Amino acid sequence: AYGQWGTAALSGDFAPDWPEYRWSAQISQWQGTQVRQLDVQVLWSHRGKDRSVTLTTLVYTGNSG
Repeated sequence: AYGQWGTAALSGDFAPDWPEYRWSAQISQWQGTQVRQLDVQVLWSHRGKDRSVTLTTLVYTGNSG
């Protein structure tokens, strides 16, 4: 993400290679002002059923120097 996660779009797809896969992201506070929780959910359909997986990480937003 290279620091763009805070200002980039929070949803999209994997077109043109895999347009049937969609993603959405959510940013929230996490136990302090310099840490954010970033959740990315990937959604797709398989055999007529909606499927999804959510990946979560913590991002330090404070000054590193």
